[in-house]
This record gives sequence, structure tokens and C-alpha cells, in this order.
Amino acid sequence: MRTLAMILLLFLTPAGIAGERYAFIYGGQLSQDRMLDILSRAEATREYSYLVTLGAGKRVGTFGHYLDWEVEIQGGRHFGEQNHGETVAVMIARWQRLPWDRWLDTSIALGQGLSYATRRPELERSGGTNRLLNYLLVEASFVVPGTRNWEIFSRLHHRSGVFGLYDGAEGGSNVLGIGLRTRF
Repeated sequence: MRTLAMILLLFLTPAGIAGERYAFIYGGQLSQDRMLDILSRAEATREYSYLVTLGAGKRVGTFGHYLDWEVEIQGGRHFGEQNHGETVAVMIARWQRLPWDRWLDTSIALGQGLSYATRRPELERSGGTNRLLNYLLVEASFVVPGTRNWEIFSRLHHRSGVFGLYDGAEGGSNVLGIGLRTRF
């Protein structure tokens, strides 16, 4: 709880430059495929389980014009084959410069944090799960042409016990989603 309060304080500090803060919404569908299989095949099976998430983030550092560091909080709702809430706090590294940016401004991001479910997710139980698990995100985002502050993104939302590190939990889940983000 103290960590979440510290992250919230980051959002209350005065803004420095445009684009430093952001808000977003995304939705997705759960897959029982492993994260590495999804990323390597660029396809996944789908379950009748869905996630809708609202969130906010803030850039907290940069490395030149290439890499941004962000913190993000999310609140989501799972429905379908499972029904519970989820809260996420995550630190993100976002690579900002790609060779085709003059045609389509793109960034890629990796994030590491914590995910807390309001109850044990039904579809994670086969490998053993907990309410508190590790959270990873892999994302590609694209600035909407003709705008500067609107982005469309695709995200892999991954919860896992990290091979038993979280109280013996070896279960997990992957949600493939698409979203809309505004920076201000």
C-alpha cells in the first residue's frame, strides 16, 4: 500500500514538459498460451475471458532522446470465464527512436511490476496462483497520424508466479490487448 501511495504522489507533482503524463484505456482477451510462444509466433489461442483496463502513467526520466522511464498504475476488470478486479503498478522502459519514425512514429516498451487480483483468478488455478503476482508488459505503440498526443497501442499483459517465486505459484495468464492513450 505504501508503494502505491508513493506512485500516486509522483502523479501529483507539477508537470515539467508536454507529454510527461498520460492516461489510457485498453481491452483484451485472455490466452492460455505461454508468453514466449505468443511473442515468437505472433498468434495465440483465445479464451472466453476478457479484461478492460483504465490507467495513468508518468515519464520519470529519460536517456537522451532514445529511452524513457515511466511509472504506471492500472485498474482493470476481468469478465467472462472469470470475474475479478486487478490493480497493477509497473515501471516501464520505452524505446522512442525507430528507423521508420518519420513515416509512422513508433515506440516499444517493456515493463516490470506487481499485479494484485481481488480474488484468485479461475483460469490461473491449474498451475497454482495467488492474488499477488509478478506483472510484465510488452508493448508497441503508434502515434495517430496528424496528432502529437494520441497513440494506439498493442500490449501483452502478463501475470505470473515466476516459477514459484510468489509463494509457490506457478500459474499465470496472458491477455492480448489493444488500447488508446493520450499524453499531456
